[in-house]
Amino acid sequence: MLVSPFAEKLPNLPQLDEFSYGKVDIAKVKSYADTCKIIVSDNDTIVSPEATRRFAAAAGVAVYEIKSGGHFLAEDGYTTFPALAREVAALE
Repeated sequence: MLVSPFAEKLPNLPQLDEFSYGKVDIAKVKSYADTCKIIVSDNDTIVSPEATRRFAAAAGVAVYEIKSGGHFLAEDGYTTFPALAREVAALE
């Protein structure tokens, strides 16, 4: 399970460039595409949903979209993550 992944520069978080831009092994992620899922929020203001969708498309991984989840932080209402728990349970 990947939550809001990205592999590009984020304009609002340049301090992450050294860890993400050109560093993520998309081919390795792609090798797990059959058993991997990506969770994205349609209104994430930290990692744009488009960046996550581009990552998913490049890796060939299915995307599970959550409406109005923000960046899945406590201030976005996430102190638990039932959708993630359900997706992980479905893999078993």
